[in-house]
Amino acid sequence: MSEKFSIVISILTNYLLLQSNCVILQGYNERCELYDETSTCDHSVGIMCIDSGLKGYRCRCPNDAQFGTVYDPKRNKCVGKVWNSCVNPVPSSPRPGNFNLNETLCVENAECNAKLYHLPICMCKSGFVELDEEGTCVPAAKYGESCDNDKIQCDPKASISCNPDGKCGCKAESHQFYDHEQEKCVTFVGGNCTRDDECVPKAVCGRSGESGHPPPGHLLIPGRQPGGGRIFIGSLVGIGRRDIIFGSGEAQQTAEEGGYYSPPNFNNRPFPNNRLHFGGGNSQGKCACRSGYSKTKDGFCLPSYGTECLPRDRNGANFTTEICNPDQFLECLGAPSSGHYEGKSGFRCQCRNPLNERFDKKLGKCVSLAGRRCRLSSVYPSCSEGSECVDGICECRNGTSLAHNTGQCKLDFNERCSPGECNAANGLICHGKTQTCLCMDSYLNYDPRKRSCLAEIGSPCGYFEFNQNLDYFPIELIPTTKRRESPSVFINCEVGAVCQPRMGEGATNTDKITEFTCVAKS
Repeated sequence: MSEKFSIVISILTNYLLLQSNCVILQGYNERCELYDETSTCDHSVGIMCIDSGLKGYRCRCPNDAQFGTVYDPKRNKCVGKVWNSCVNPVPSSPRPGNFNLNETLCVENAECNAKLYHLPICMCKSGFVELDEEGTCVPAAKYGESCDNDKIQCDPKASISCNPDGKCGCKAESHQFYDHEQEKCVTFVGGNCTRDDECVPKAVCGRSGESGHPPPGHLLIPGRQPGGGRIFIGSLVGIGRRDIIFGSGEAQQTAEEGGYYSPPNFNNRPFPNNRLHFGGGNSQGKCACRSGYSKTKDGFCLPSYGTECLPRDRNGANFTTEICNPDQFLECLGAPSSGHYEGKSGFRCQCRNPLNERFDKKLGKCVSLAGRRCRLSSVYPSCSEGSECVDGICECRNGTSLAHNTGQCKLDFNERCSPGECNAANGLICHGKTQTCLCMDSYLNYDPRKRSCLAEIGSPCGYFEFNQNLDYFPIELIPTTKRRESPSVFINCEVGAVCQPRMGEGATNTDKITEFTCVAKS
């Protein structure tokens, strides 16, 4: 009996000795002691011994400026809350800055995203939104569905918000429409925006004084971060909902919205050049069409004059959105000859009636030339500047005359003027002394019947072009044997004279013509 008792005592003693060398791992929300080496929290789960107030120390998930985590009972792990780090702490060393880079954990319906801020951050998946206080993700209400801005929030990725009627709709309905193909609200040209992808296709978000993009080497941070908490990166930087915090304690500094900031002694380099660019309320711009595109009357962008376009195929199919802007009276026309246009299609947006219309850059649309046919209707081009539609013909108004080289109406003789307003094609130019349109050469005489400056017998005549190499006055005119587009001038001869070519010595053909001269009619 005594022998059996001794054996039992020996077994119990050895068991107690073994137990004294074991560490008991406590589970989530179980009691713990900070300095009890025999009882500690299970670090592999991510829990730490945290002061819970009246309940004493408990094994819980850290939820502070360093670790914004919450317990997930399904996975029995601490996971990152939305807008907090999703890098899992190293189990054996649960200290700030010690992470297991091979494992990322986020709350349900969230995923780890390192693209937006170059940092591993938990963000709600598409179709889910964050509950601010809990840091969890719940299904987002779609366009037209009920909402309350509390538990039922509209999908921010669809650019929709909860309207006063309790339904999800576009934030600025007068400047937006819901694109069912993209499944989001899109802003018309002229509407407010903060990013390019908020605008209609072929439009960008233009800002006053800036291009809408951060400078090279800077990172764009939206002015308001959805969700609460801060993201901890090592012990140097944290991102709050509305700002970015560098350092800790008394050394903590905050970068304001809408500016640039470079933290002192910032050795870690998660951002280019240690600089951050914030987008806040002052970065709001307006949607504007890209270069080569123009606004339609309903707020979209279509190819403008001279832009490559895509026509229908021979069967009338494959009609794309790349048609030319009809509000500018443009049509997609092919090149007059092979290789005339650069580009894949060989088609460009041109005025629909190129023999009778020209594109007016000032008005931003095609106009009917003076002396050509016209119609008093908004579906047809208006007459060019200085002319009006009279009995189906664009006629120059009083005080103007037709410039043959441009089809425009320019100021006539003795009219008050500014540079470029006089009918240079008829030999007129704006004189600075009188600020009126006079003949550009004092040896020319103005004929009111022909409304042109005429040359005397023996004087040069014909077509002239301005010397483009001169950037000073007086203007030098170069004679030419061909009628040209602007800038060009035609000087006719006085009554009783004709403009004839003057041949060079020994010349027998027009290639040797040096100039034209007014000679008396025979």
